[in-house]
Amino acid sequence: MSVLKEELVPSGEHLYRQVSPSSAWLNDGRVTSVAFSPWPKDEGLLSVSCGSRTSAEQSYEHYTKTLGFPSAGVWAVTTQEVADVGMKSYWSPVEPPHPHPDPAHGSIDFRGLDQKAVKTRSKALAAKAHNRGRRHPPIDQAQPAVPPPTAAPASTDQSATQK
Repeated sequence: MSVLKEELVPSGEHLYRQVSPSSAWLNDGRVTSVAFSPWPKDEGLLSVSCGSRTSAEQSYEHYTKTLGFPSAGVWAVTTQEVADVGMKSYWSPVEPPHPHPDPAHGSIDFRGLDQKAVKTRSKALAAKAHNRGRRHPPIDQAQPAVPPPTAAPASTDQSATQK
């Protein structure tokens, strides 16, 4: 279990997020809001790795090799982007006696938000991460990252643009 040790100052520091190869998390190369949404077991704290304490590659290695989970790669948001959507981020290391300590572990705090707010913020963070692109593995390795889509041509059919 991790403990919130230190609030991270809004800056350009990357918060690395592992993205599952599941189509719910990564759909046609686009990071979805699911990748940036906490699960009920997370108790409102979304796990990330703090860029001031690790690299995208080290975060990926810890997740896939030490913990044994699959990852389509690492995407990132910044602590400033988290603050821009009205949330806080923390350094929250996983410490012994946990069998797999992680001194670079961090959390994005979704606690106290209703489902609509969680979805709105998750969607905004996923868009930022997608636009930044996959941080690791490099584009020429594993699953290729897909660039952000270009603007679609204007359509007179408004039903196609409303969801």
